Order: sequence, then structure tokens, then C-alpha cells
Amino acid sequence: SDNQRKLYWMLLGRVCKATGKWPNSEVLHREMVIACGYYRTVISQFGGVYRFPDSTKMDKMSQKDFNEYFEKALEKLAEAIGIDPMELLK
Repeated sequence: SDNQRKLYWMLLGRVCKATGKWPNSEVLHREMVIACGYYRTVISQFGGVYRFPDSTKMDKMSQKDFNEYFEKALEKLAEAIGIDPMELLK
């Protein structure tokens, strides 16, 4: 739902502010999407492999898929920062 997506972005902002590990929520979001396995890989003819994050916008990702992504993202964030990210909302 829209509320879940708002919560997601709020959490990313709080994690960035609390940890200083990411410059902003957009950067953290891109890392989260790739870390959770939602990306496509492009192999350059000039050497190098690039990962492009999939879109999590409502018109690109179903609510069911976003729910699954959200759960994975919470787990990855908890691993990265050492606490349940929901604690940062208190």
C-alpha cells in the first residue's frame, strides 16, 4: 500500500541519519534493491559488469512483490546496522 511505501522511505531516511553510512535515502534504496536481488545485470563489451536496480514504484512492482521486498529489506537493514530498523521510528 501507499502507507507501506511511505514507511519504507521514512525508515531509509532514519537509517541514513542515525548511522551516517549512506549519504541519503536514494543511495541506500539503490543498495537495498540490489542487495535483495531485485536487479538486472548488464555485461559491458568494454569490460565490466553492472547491476541496475529494478523499480519498486507501484506501476512497476505489484503490492505482493513489494511486500516480499519490504520484508527482505528490513532483514538486510537490520544486518547492516545491528538493530531492527523499526526501532528508529520510536
